[in-house]
Amino acid sequence: MRNLSRLSTSILATAAVVICSFGIATGVAAASKYFTVSGQVLKIDNRARTLLVRDYPSKTLYLVNIPEGATFKITFGRYMQMGQPGFDEVFPRDRVAIRCLRPAQDHLGKLDDATPVVLAVASR
Repeated sequence: MRNLSRLSTSILATAAVVICSFGIATGVAAASKYFTVSGQVLKIDNRARTLLVRDYPSKTLYLVNIPEGATFKITFGRYMQMGQPGFDEVFPRDRVAIRCLRPAQDHLGKLDDATPVVLAVASR
């Protein structure tokens, strides 16, 4: 009886370790698919539906394309209390957090004044 108890305990422990390691591995794959741009909106282009955002942690300029139905959060600004603000509720100097799709490689672009930016697309 005692050997049966030890055997079942070891089988349960092994199963728990396997399940936890599988959960961690899938979380890493999902985490690398997206990245978050969080910073201040510098410029808004309504026709192209893009936001020029200066990312606070990396000090990088991102030109983020916001497709229809994409969600983001205004962390500081006029409409920061809204759960899912639309593109029309964003103003220059607002602080935003946008979840973007991570491309296979960084797409670099330049503004009219030759300032380099990283192109990104907001996820839906």
